[in-house]
Amino acid sequence: MERQIVFILSGPSGVGKDTLLSKIIAVQELNIVRNVTYTTREQRGDELNGKNYNFVTIPQFEKMIKDNKFLEWTIYSKNYYGTQIDSINKLLKEKKNVITILEVDGTEQILKKYGDQYNICTIFLLPPSTKELRNRLIERGMNNEDDLERRLKIAETEINKSHFYNYKIIMDNMEREIDTICNYMLLELAKLNKSKDS
Repeated sequence: MERQIVFILSGPSGVGKDTLLSKIIAVQELNIVRNVTYTTREQRGDELNGKNYNFVTIPQFEKMIKDNKFLEWTIYSKNYYGTQIDSINKLLKEKKNVITILEVDGTEQILKKYGDQYNICTIFLLPPSTKELRNRLIERGMNNEDDLERRLKIAETEINKSHFYNYKIIMDNMEREIDTICNYMLLELAKLNKSKDS
């Protein structure tokens, strides 16, 4: 087993995962890098291919499934999302801790299939309330009521299934929550180092 940790970050759309992740990567003590996952969804405004996601076509993604290229993959909001095996292993071999954003289903897959091969810590981000989550989605430009309701329904399902995560954080104050999560991550790294030395 590698002596680094794979941190998995999950939470409903609009809860602040990408903002949080960019802040965490800047914390040098964590020695952490982002694993960029694959998706078939459309590229949004300022997103960069290879930085936010690896954007691929549906046929490309389905070929990767057939070729067993993924640690996990799932369909979320009618789009494929997946974590490539080689990219995670490459980062771990470089002695880096890894952080990746996954859906709840993808997290379950990795824990079931690879929980004994990787040191994994799971973190679920919760909105302060459904009303606040709705407001954040509207601020992101999601004005179609059907899409909004579908996202909120998915969020409810994800929250109900999040009981198995190591940490659950209510995203009420971004700066405070960044400090809290970084402290949890440093604690997990310290525990790993202690077990390595014993």
